Amino acid sequence: MRHFHSSEKMQSRAWNAIFVVVALGLFITPILNAAFAQGETQSSTEIPDEVTSYVDAQNFVAAFSTPRERYTLVQYESPASVWRETGSERLVAVFERIKHVHTFEQRSGPHPMVRWFGARREHVPRPELLTIEDVNRVSATEMMVLVTVYALEPQTNTQFIEGYERHGFGLDDVAEARIPVTTREVQYWTKHNGTWVKSETTRRYLDVQD
Repeated sequence: MRHFHSSEKMQSRAWNAIFVVVALGLFITPILNAAFAQGETQSSTEIPDEVTSYVDAQNFVAAFSTPRERYTLVQYESPASVWRETGSERLVAVFERIKHVHTFEQRSGPHPMVRWFGARREHVPRPELLTIEDVNRVSATEMMVLVTVYALEPQTNTQFIEGYERHGFGLDDVAEARIPVTTREVQYWTKHNGTWVKSETTRRYLDVQD
């Protein structure tokens, strides 16, 4: 099923991707730092629907699937194909949320794909839960979203999955769980054709005091 490509081509594509990501980081990070440091942004209590929808989908995927399941799910083309192969309503629901996450992610390449041992795979959501803390509008088409990040331990992840399958757990049940804060990050969002999309460039804080 897997097709391996020549190492030279893969290395060339990898270096091209790294160059683009680094270039974006060098360009955007100073803007983020300056805006926060100088207070040039305007805090807003109005959170765009795209942001809340993205965070809810990300949290659903992280809470109710394992990393291994996610790496497998990104290979499928449709909910029907997931159902045929797994017979799991939970994994169908996770697959749909993964696709939803991808609709709001702006990638540096033409496709939201990464290489994994020679196979093409879409970006896999991280095993983290997010909480929106604040939204800062830089302009009419740019904003920064401050979120708190919670790393999901395998044991807690398993409890959430069992709760979903046996008791119909949802995101409200996940929100009530006590999970230590890992870090905070600033997400950079831009508006394209009237829709907010998230850049892959983010700024993470190393030290978090709770």
